[in-house]
Amino acid sequence: MRMMRLMLSVLAAASLVCGCATQTGRQAKLPETAPGSGEAGSFILEQALTFAARPVKTNDLPEITGQWRYSKDEYGATVLMTREQFFEAEAFLHQLFGKPEREQCESVYGGILATYDAASIGAEVLYGYDNEGTHISVLKAMTNEELATALKAHPQDKRFLRSLEYHR
Repeated sequence: MRMMRLMLSVLAAASLVCGCATQTGRQAKLPETAPGSGEAGSFILEQALTFAARPVKTNDLPEITGQWRYSKDEYGATVLMTREQFFEAEAFLHQLFGKPEREQCESVYGGILATYDAASIGAEVLYGYDNEGTHISVLKAMTNEELATALKAHPQDKRFLRSLEYHR
């Protein structure tokens, strides 16, 4: 299983580092988004619970102010914000889940990436920023086979490519 994830990771990372286009000629991207309403943290908490995450705290969480967009499907949900909202988002996640298992590292997308592992909190939560702004993705826990199927069905989806990037 670990070998499969490693192989997928190497292939995805190689295509991203080289800037190669995907099969359809487009670069990696997130699913289409819709404008969010209300406070982003409430939506993130709701999605975390929907996808079986186990927060360590749910009351008196810091707010994430400003505009935001989101996408959601059977695999999880992603919230996109401006780069300036990163520190509010990070403070929110640290209160919600504690310290991430994997601290910030440089991303091939020109920013940083950190993650909470599904084994620890019930869902995988990736967050960071890149040239598109701040992102928080809550993904349901998936086996290597499920992740491979999701990546095959959505080869340009940055959520899965970020997950592979972090686990390589």
